Amino acid sequence: MVERYASRHDAVALTLVEMATAFPGFLLIALALGQLAVPRGGRCGGA
Repeated sequence: MVERYASRHDAVALTLVEMATAFPGFLLIALALGQLAVPRGGRCGGA
């Protein structure tokens, strides 16, 4: 989708908007399915 409109608009901005709209949708799907997990311990948080 970005390639189609990149000639008229900023490709980085279009990619950012695309990611910003996809994130809430995937978050809602993960919450609905109960698959949203938080890692435990300090090893993963330091990464």
